[in-house]
Amino acid sequence: MPIASRIPIHTLRAIRTLAVVLVLVTPALVASPVSAFAAPRNIALASIAPGKRIDDSAEALISNSAARALAALNQFEYINSAKNLANLTEQMNSLSVHIAVTLGVVARDLQSAWANADIAHQRAIFAGLSQVGVPYRLNTAIPLKGFDCSGLTLFAWRNAGIEVARGSQAQFENATTISARDAQPGDLLWRPGHIAMYLGVPGAVLQAPYGGRSVEVQLMNERIAGWMRYANPAT
Repeated sequence: MPIASRIPIHTLRAIRTLAVVLVLVTPALVASPVSAFAAPRNIALASIAPGKRIDDSAEALISNSAARALAALNQFEYINSAKNLANLTEQMNSLSVHIAVTLGVVARDLQSAWANADIAHQRAIFAGLSQVGVPYRLNTAIPLKGFDCSGLTLFAWRNAGIEVARGSQAQFENATTISARDAQPGDLLWRPGHIAMYLGVPGAVLQAPYGGRSVEVQLMNERIAGWMRYANPAT
């Protein structure tokens, strides 16, 4: 059983609140050697806020772990130290395990993909994952309240300092089309009528699917995966 699943509910709530505080108060002042990409500094982070119900479900484990990973990334950018790098690595690894258990993928593959992504993509995917479990709501992009598919991707990339268009087709058309081989975690995956985010391993996505569902991680079947097109909104 993962360690996080044995932590009392009130402790998880406190951990997430601390992660939120770090995200909100830690300015990214120092460029990180994790990536050659320097993320814009006017990052809109009214984003991760306290209020989401905390429980010991798989969704909560992923969303809480993602908020901690995002806070650790901010802290590492602020103070580039071995200690902060170790914390960031630990938080990413913990998040990858929760997703791997949920989807049946290899955690180490996720870890490698995230470690090799540029900072903009790291920020986007961790911000998006922090909203797992939030209900699908049409024409909505409100953290901890509701998202539709393009609302989620807009929110995630806004946290990386990059504004994307509203609407799935507009987002795809305004991003740079890339091959699956060149995709990084956080890149857009589009098919007519829907857009998602690539998690970093084949077929694995983060998405706000449709009414009655919540923001989720999922493995696409081969037929659907074959329809999807990749695009990088950061270029």
